Amino acid sequence: MTIKVQDTFTDTNGTLLNNHTPDTDVVGGGWSGSTAAEINSNQLRFDTDNSTNTIDGGTSDGDIYFDWIVASAALNRNSLIYRYTDDNNHWRYNLREDNGDVRIVERNGGTNTTRDTASFTFSGGTTYVARMNLSGTSMEGFIDDVSQVTYTSSFKQTETNHGVQRNTGSLLTKIDNFVIDDLVVAGATKPALALLGVGA
Repeated sequence: MTIKVQDTFTDTNGTLLNNHTPDTDVVGGGWSGSTAAEINSNQLRFDTDNSTNTIDGGTSDGDIYFDWIVASAALNRNSLIYRYTDDNNHWRYNLREDNGDVRIVERNGGTNTTRDTASFTFSGGTTYVARMNLSGTSMEGFIDDVSQVTYTSSFKQTETNHGVQRNTGSLLTKIDNFVIDDLVVAGATKPALALLGVGA
């Protein structure tokens, strides 16, 4: 396994994500996209809704994951963005605290289509690990290493840009510890792999 991108968002408060250097960036292009994403207390915060930032991970397959730090008493929705071409063509792993669900959403030509959904109760003041595993046409979304949603599609299968998005919510809801790696093991969990010494 190779870590392609790793970002702990450690930087001066107010630093725009596009001006911030990730801890690991194998391709070396850095973050691009919205100017509403900034560093706050060494975590990532979005200042406005419908804001997206992506980075080239150099791989279309593997794991993409981050910590989602959910604020209390807020209508929070964020997305893990993957296989991104532009704002009108990409995939979202949509985390919806207000609706109590997670979704795989295909955005094709500016039209959103929900491809799979699962109920999930998010609690304010709690941190969750959201992860999307990609292998060819297969995609599988996890919360805290428990599988939630799956789908199969060749749409944007070779795209290597992935990232983060705020759909709506509180300034207190943040993202941390963003990672892209090229590990593809269908059905395997991070803890199980750690016991085997994979990715250590």
